[in-house]
Amino acid sequence: NDPRFEYQKDTDSMSALIRHALSLFLMALAQAVKDQTPSLMFQMEAIRRKQEDDQHKEFIDYAGAQIEVAQRTGKLGDQRRHILLRLIKSARTMRAAEYLVRHLEFRKLAQESGDERLQAWLEILS
Repeated sequence: NDPRFEYQKDTDSMSALIRHALSLFLMALAQAVKDQTPSLMFQMEAIRRKQEDDQHKEFIDYAGAQIEVAQRTGKLGDQRRHILLRLIKSARTMRAAEYLVRHLEFRKLAQESGDERLQAWLEILS
């Protein structure tokens, strides 16, 4: 109702004033969100990478334990083949698969098993 803005006391003028105030508020809010977006994106990316690193460390621990179990089983046993096949199924990321491909004991066990699926998997990822 400030006379400088020449708003009269009728409803059209008041609704125009409210629309103008709301518009200014929304523009200020959009600017504030725009300013915060890069830091939020960076934080989200950092959290995602931390989760991936944690999952990879868990996979390495799991793979190491499974490879040790496979080494202790009989050379021609189906149990060893089953352990190795379960291990490649659990390698859901390229990083995990690359770890298995580079793991010398895993490669040795997979080749000794004679299983075509294991050997094909190694060949494809190599």
